[in-house]
Amino acid sequence: MADIQADDGGDPTKAIIGKAQSKEDELTRDAMNLWFQESTDWLTEAAETRNEVGLMHGRKGREMNGLSQIAAGAVPPSWDKRREAWVFSFPHEGAVFQEFGARPHEIRAKKAEVLAFEWPDAPAEVKKQFEDTEGDLVFFESVNHPGIPAIGFVRYGRDRASRYLEQQGYDVEEFSE
Repeated sequence: MADIQADDGGDPTKAIIGKAQSKEDELTRDAMNLWFQESTDWLTEAAETRNEVGLMHGRKGREMNGLSQIAAGAVPPSWDKRREAWVFSFPHEGAVFQEFGARPHEIRAKKAEVLAFEWPDAPAEVKKQFEDTEGDLVFFESVNHPGIPAIGFVRYGRDRASRYLEQQGYDVEEFSE
């Protein structure tokens, strides 16, 4: 399980976290809820967009692209007494790859002789190769993954929360140092 940490080293993140140190501040709670909600909404929109542009197909495609699963498993903001700070997380193991992206890479079978997965829209030559298997199941020793484009959903939510605080009269730059 991999949690995405809210701090990516950028000043805007530190500004929001710095402002979020006060539990009693209702505005801060609202900003953290906005940060979380905007991040989750961005994931949901990205899942729909990937489906619409044909990268995945139908309900099964939305489930397979992982974005809906990341959003569904998100843990909403809560006050952490030990840290004395607001925290939320996206604990799905794929969340970090969606946030920051991943370069093209090879995936090799490690715990078995082959990888087995469903490939509903496989090319005709692949379908022919596996015509005797059940459903859309295919088997390979390795596959070349094309990579994952970064969608920056946590950073998007952070920026929306930052603008919200600025609209409320807070200078988030004072927390950046």
